[in-house]
Amino acid sequence: MQTIATLTKQMQVLERAIVREQKYIAEFGAQNDTRTDPTWEQYKADAAARLQLWDSLKAQRDSMQ
Repeated sequence: MQTIATLTKQMQVLERAIVREQKYIAEFGAQNDTRTDPTWEQYKADAAARLQLWDSLKAQRDSMQ
């Protein structure tokens, strides 16, 4: 079983990646969506998966408090 501190640390690591991804998507998303390719679609899917994982970790951590 994971501790609150471990979950928080994992969430912080994810937050850094999410911030970078959101910044990139905000800056280049519209341009990339007009001429999409498999790499861009995978990038968006990976970003969404990290957001879902963060939400899951938060729910797990909140249930422990």
